[in-house]
Amino acid sequence: MSGQDPRLAERIGSVQQLSSVVGAMRGIAAARAQQSRHQLAGIRAYAEIVADAISQALGLLPPGDSVPSSDSHLPQACVMFCTEQGFAGAFNDRICDAAAPMLDAGALSFVIGGRGARLLRARGSEPLWTAPMIAQAGSAAALANRIGSALIDALAAGRIGGASIVHATLDGTRVNLRQESMLPLDAKRFPRGSMQPLTHLPAPELFRELANEYLFAQLAAAVLESHAAENSARMQAMAAAQDNIAHRLEGLRLDQQIQRQDAITDELIELAASVL
Repeated sequence: MSGQDPRLAERIGSVQQLSSVVGAMRGIAAARAQQSRHQLAGIRAYAEIVADAISQALGLLPPGDSVPSSDSHLPQACVMFCTEQGFAGAFNDRICDAAAPMLDAGALSFVIGGRGARLLRARGSEPLWTAPMIAQAGSAAALANRIGSALIDALAAGRIGGASIVHATLDGTRVNLRQESMLPLDAKRFPRGSMQPLTHLPAPELFRELANEYLFAQLAAAVLESHAAENSARMQAMAAAQDNIAHRLEGLRLDQQIQRQDAITDELIELAASVL
């Protein structure tokens, strides 16, 4: 069997190891997507509770009072939820493409995820603010607080007049994109409540605090939705990689079988020649 190439066996072993790594990455991505989906239900329930409280707070405001509106003279902020890690296919390209019209119109980019920030720079646009994307669903609240604080500070400093987000959502196994307005809070989305809740805060201050809490809930939901969609995209990329690896292994094993058959044939010929 000396005719067999030892390098072929090494290549087969390397490809098999790669297949194991890809399979593990696919399993991790599936677990992370499931964790984000589970936490998302709780965040959405919390957002509904805050929305009901906002409706009641609006009922406390005098009829002539209005909530803050967007300043059209200031640039808008565009918060882009990208990825920190690779192997997610065209996920970041789709986010950047969806945000492009806003950025072309003068919006300032707040980019979540180092991969997205690098891609945006490669496209000739420098992010105003960046933050790493979460690796685990349990970090969503901390990231939402960080994003919310950055947006509120920029709004208070007069650097932006409002903010919208661009993020991915997961519909079954399909990754879709969504754009939502975040700041200032659109009070028209909340009907004025008729109840008079007991409160020790002035109505405008109460509304402002609830609006900040609602912003946190919406941002946390966007983080979790994007994290679930990112890992779903990674699962699909790993599935495609596993298919390619399987085809490659099949070809290498076929080459190994041919070499083995050739070696056997050569030995038979040698034996036959020695008999003659």
